[in-house]
Amino acid sequence: MNAGPGARVTAAGRRLGRLSLPDWIFYPAAIGLAALLIWQALSWRPLGDEPRVTETEFLVEGAALSQLIPGPGTRVTYISSAGAQGLARAGAVASIEAAGRLSAGVGAAIPLEFEQRVIGRIVRVEARARAIEAGEPASFHLGYFTVQHDSGWREIPLSEQFSTGGFCFSVPENTELNDEEWIGVWPDAAGEGRDIMIERLRVVIEPPDATMRACRSRLADAE
Repeated sequence: MNAGPGARVTAAGRRLGRLSLPDWIFYPAAIGLAALLIWQALSWRPLGDEPRVTETEFLVEGAALSQLIPGPGTRVTYISSAGAQGLARAGAVASIEAAGRLSAGVGAAIPLEFEQRVIGRIVRVEARARAIEAGEPASFHLGYFTVQHDSGWREIPLSEQFSTGGFCFSVPENTELNDEEWIGVWPDAAGEGRDIMIERLRVVIEPPDATMRACRSRLADAE
């Protein structure tokens, strides 16, 4: 009697000294390995791509700029190149006036643990950016949003050279935690598609005894 295909494969496996796992072990193991590979692929992110959060600072720069989110009416693209710090190219396809309160621009969500610490404190809100073309646009807008007590949009001058601009904002003591705080940029107030380059977004909690004057002085010295 001739041996069937299965018998020939089994015999060949014995001759080659191969280990043949029983089906009840092989299939669950294969499924588990596939699930692990899928999980790793979905959860992998480049090193350093998360904003840095300390007791007094929320910082988005370098690879973390890849996490910026475009609100309605805006767009953002992360740009990285060998040997250079990552940048975000941001623009607006709608005017800041038309967007009203429907959009907080291109920005980043403030983590809850940091949100808890800013209540009742003065914060220094900064962005380091530049225009791509001379005078186009001449400024951008920066805001800190708490849902209940927003800073509103503040206009920041812009040039072809990277510079840091921002404002100081006192977060009211009656601000409620909502896990929805946000630092946002409106790149082009007219919404004419004139992009800007963003190098850094930063929120700093001033010392408990700080004054607005002292905060503005530190802001003026920011690089």
